[in-house]
Amino acid sequence: MIIDRYCRLKIVTIADIVRQSRFWIVKQYRMIQPLLCKITRSLGIYDHCWTLVLRITDDSMCSVECIVHNNVLVEFLGCTVNDCVRLRETNDLRALRQCQSRATEMERIVQRMDLVMLVEFPPLYSSAPSIVKISNLPSLLSTS
Repeated sequence: MIIDRYCRLKIVTIADIVRQSRFWIVKQYRMIQPLLCKITRSLGIYDHCWTLVLRITDDSMCSVECIVHNNVLVEFLGCTVNDCVRLRETNDLRALRQCQSRATEMERIVQRMDLVMLVEFPPLYSSAPSIVKISNLPSLLSTS
């Protein structure tokens, strides 16, 4: 029963994605279960969006560097870049500390071993893959 739910998630390895991607002509979405996530570029701001770059490695021992999508970061942080700018302008230190605390917690969360990520892969690696959703395995297995 739980094995059936796991199979329905259609988790693939990075090695399989690398082999298949040379044939893609449009972007593809794949579920990956990383064993290791390393932050290669810390949380920052670019073009009014949050940015974070992770190197994810799975059980195929292949790795790929991915950009975490702004929407995922907004969901984790609970605020947009513009919200933070407004908080800074109004000198709302309590809210700014709360956002900073969430950012620190997010950096711990991405290092958990029970994560499953939905990643958008561009055709022929024309740009960096983008993590568009981060979930944990137990919650996915309980809902599928």
